[in-house]
Amino acid sequence: MATTSSCGRGSQVWARITGGEKWQKAEVIQREPGKEVVVALFEAGAEAHLLGSGNRSISSRTSLPATALRTRLGGLCARAALCLFGRVGNLHGKFHEAGSSSEALEVSAHSVWENVLRVNSDLAWDIFAHTWDEPLASAISEAYSPVSLVAEPQPKIGDVESFGEACRRSVLLKAEKEAREGFHYDLAVLMRYDIFVRRPLHFSSLVPTDRLWTGYWCSIHAEDLSVREIVLTEDQIEGDVRFRASGVLAPSQFSATGLHDFWFASASRDLDRFASWGQAVPGYRERYGLSSNAIPVHVGHFYTYLHARDIGLRLGYLGISY
Repeated sequence: MATTSSCGRGSQVWARITGGEKWQKAEVIQREPGKEVVVALFEAGAEAHLLGSGNRSISSRTSLPATALRTRLGGLCARAALCLFGRVGNLHGKFHEAGSSSEALEVSAHSVWENVLRVNSDLAWDIFAHTWDEPLASAISEAYSPVSLVAEPQPKIGDVESFGEACRRSVLLKAEKEAREGFHYDLAVLMRYDIFVRRPLHFSSLVPTDRLWTGYWCSIHAEDLSVREIVLTEDQIEGDVRFRASGVLAPSQFSATGLHDFWFASASRDLDRFASWGQAVPGYRERYGLSSNAIPVHVGHFYTYLHARDIGLRLGYLGISY
């Protein structure tokens, strides 16, 4: 997807004041990653245009989210990155059971376009894609039109470590573009390929943010269960649907703390720090040990939580059914 101009310091922009419907002429005074944009509002006649000539006087200064600004020609100022990672998956079972398929990619991508990208149309999106599914590189390119795509063999490391490395490499593609062009995205989203987003995920209102956002830990969905039923239980009942090996994702039944790994959203710099969680796995295993309260099972849900906590990221949650 095409990106927009940076609306950087000194740029003349249109600003929508909180609670108002009209756009007012302004100039960007200060723009820092993860913060609201400081603008100077111009006094001007009702019929004047930003592109017109004439003297303007500053009426006031204010701070606004980047989503409340437009370029001189009406383009978007707020920039967002979608970083896709991992295996594409399939419509029939786990990857190790049925591999990855273009059919699953088509279904998932459609839901992401409708309920993530188009829903947040006041963000100018760039898409970055990293995958271990080399044969599906062209299908990913066609489905998402990423500005950067890397498909490469999966390293011979453990599944959890591979999952973490996929996160890191996807976010690195974003960081490399930022370094080349000298800017930071206002929001960065890290998302798996193998999800179906059933309802809109409203990210625009998060800009700017100082939190790492993800889904509610106790949020689950399956045919046999009500949406977001909380399943903290110690009862080991063999016929209970919550203990089936497939058909329901409920790690909250084992631990009261953890993070879902469908998607994560934060300020760009914070996502850079968070995405290295896979490299911290050996240290956490040594510190806490497996089958501990901190790491009851060797899965990413618990390592991501520990890493976010240890690097000082506050957590935020958006609740939808996936």
